[in-house]
Amino acid sequence: MTAVATLFGGEHMERFKRGEFDICDEDLPDLGFTWPKYILSWPGIFRNLLAHRPGRAERFMNDLKARIDALANFDLATATTEELIRTLRESLQEMLKNCDLLYFWWDCLAVGILIKACRDWFGVEEPGLSYRLQTAQGGITDTEAGLDLWRLATLAHSHNGTENLLLTEDAWDVIHPRLARLEGGRPFLMAWNRFMAAHGHHCHNELELASPRWAETPDYILHLVRGYLRSIDRANPLEKQRQLAAERERLAGQCRRKLSNPIKHWLFNWSLRGTQRLARDRENWKSEAVRFLAGARRLFLELGRRLQQQGILAGRDDIFFLQTSEIEAVAQGRAAFDIQGRIAQRRAEYEWNKAQNPPAVVIGRYDPKKHITSAIDTNIKVLRGIAVSPGAVTGRARVITVPDGGQHVEPGEILVAPVTNPAWTPYFLTAAGVVMDMGGVLSHGAIIAREYGIPAVVNVGPASRIIRTGDLLEVDGNQGHVTVLDRASRTDESP
Repeated sequence: MTAVATLFGGEHMERFKRGEFDICDEDLPDLGFTWPKYILSWPGIFRNLLAHRPGRAERFMNDLKARIDALANFDLATATTEELIRTLRESLQEMLKNCDLLYFWWDCLAVGILIKACRDWFGVEEPGLSYRLQTAQGGITDTEAGLDLWRLATLAHSHNGTENLLLTEDAWDVIHPRLARLEGGRPFLMAWNRFMAAHGHHCHNELELASPRWAETPDYILHLVRGYLRSIDRANPLEKQRQLAAERERLAGQCRRKLSNPIKHWLFNWSLRGTQRLARDRENWKSEAVRFLAGARRLFLELGRRLQQQGILAGRDDIFFLQTSEIEAVAQGRAAFDIQGRIAQRRAEYEWNKAQNPPAVVIGRYDPKKHITSAIDTNIKVLRGIAVSPGAVTGRARVITVPDGGQHVEPGEILVAPVTNPAWTPYFLTAAGVVMDMGGVLSHGAIIAREYGIPAVVNVGPASRIIRTGDLLEVDGNQGHVTVLDRASRTDESP
């Protein structure tokens, strides 16, 4: 249980140790568990694990990508409304049927073996050595998104006219035609389009179909590029990645030379490959899932646009407040309910849910109307969490609770966030350290921090509500401690 809590984060283990898990019997589901039934299932479990060995995962992923490509390239202009609905229904059913995470099992096993090998064979108690062996391995689409953004800024910086145009306060729809007329602007536009083709499916709350994607909100990406341009002479993430990769290879070579036993040598190599692959696959598979949602969103929006033109919906985004089972009836004019009334009710419920602040751990049945938020000691100086990326650093805090593009992490600052997803990745690139309220060893922020070689501590409770922008922090990514060394003036803090 402790190992699971470290991998995925959460406060449930601490609550369990304090004896707070008092769940009544009626709140516990009856799983029909019996020992004889469980033991008889072992042969089937073993066959299932063999069927999900790493060699088959690549074929599974290639098939998944092909289906997502087909959805992304679906011709909206020639499709009838019935074809749109059928394609969406079949795509959603197919995706749910093929959501198979058992392929991660073998590589999760490798993580434990690598940590044990580092502890028993190399005498390193903390997992810092295994984390350093995962730094700058490349091939992770989300870390490439940050690096590709920096490459965009570097390309713009190489041409004065392009850089000056990007640093104006104009919006993208104003800048775009001007870039097309600039000699140095055209290569930038080509690189911009490649970036959007590769990473434009990401966004904040990217598992929410109603959230606009980066490709739909170019001003957000433009703000990020502007931030990089303002700090481009104070940082070089591309060179840092090359240095980190060389250091990782040197460290792995040192470990191999210490293992004269061929069995240990093989186990080390196998567990290292599996651990590195787990980080890549965890991020890349999720990215593909998000790319599927972006493709589905494109079809939903087209349906919403058509229904809006017919006067059925007030706006195309109203489509996201109808269940998939209701859309066909609405499109065919046979809905037996008040469409506008139901959409308004669900919008209100959605906004109410967004405003809630549920507890970190829910014990038994949760009634949000009765929940009272616990008080937070904002004067606490030392916060403890899970160390997920080694190293120690001191710097000023940059608290970002929502990645809206109007913020920038200056080189040397420490990013503090409640939780991270790929929308936060560009902020990691210039950060000296990372602190997150939530998360574990396998969370997105932990993987990105290790890939970029940034000290990071996650699962630090309400850190983003205790720390303020400008506070001087010491982040210990070896022990999992975050210390507030000096409070910034609260009258001068950034919003």
